[in-house]
Amino acid sequence: MPLIVAWYVALVLASPADVEALRASAPTYLTTDTAREHLAAARVAAFWTRTREGLVLSVAWHESRYQSNVVSHEPGGLVSCGVMTPEPTTRCDPGALVIQYLRGAEHLRVWLDAEPASEHSALLGYAGGYRLINACAQGPVLLTRKDGHQDDACLTPEVFTWRERLIGRLIKLAHGRDRSPLQEAHPRFRVNGGGNG
Repeated sequence: MPLIVAWYVALVLASPADVEALRASAPTYLTTDTAREHLAAARVAAFWTRTREGLVLSVAWHESRYQSNVVSHEPGGLVSCGVMTPEPTTRCDPGALVIQYLRGAEHLRVWLDAEPASEHSALLGYAGGYRLINACAQGPVLLTRKDGHQDDACLTPEVFTWRERLIGRLIKLAHGRDRSPLQEAHPRFRVNGGGNG
């Protein structure tokens, strides 16, 4: 089945409960319509690449806050583009949303296959390649945000998996399969004694 047909089928079949659960995980960034589009694109890309849907969505939230027009400037004059900002290139050509998710999920799959013994290392690789994996083996890699707070880039895998669990829990709640409260702290709060964002 061609990719665009698979995306359309996933778009049509996305349950209102699942769409609302994803929207609720990032209400500042998603409307009901955009949540449906992102959910469908992530489901197709996850299926196509044998990756977890929640992890794909989590990476998209972390890398772009679900914005398909993101351009991240990388070392060496390269850029990463699109909703999942996968591997750096010399120019941006993000393509349709489902293509952006597929490129990101394919890049994620490369790292999961390259680091099969450690998903943590694979997710560090997605976030910053072997340079970040090696730097994190030496200790924290602190990045200062515009607001002055510091984030440890070595916690990126925890941020990815925290958001993946959040999305999964919200979907379970939407279907009445989970009644426990959402109280797990975001991993970033462990840096610099906390933070509020």
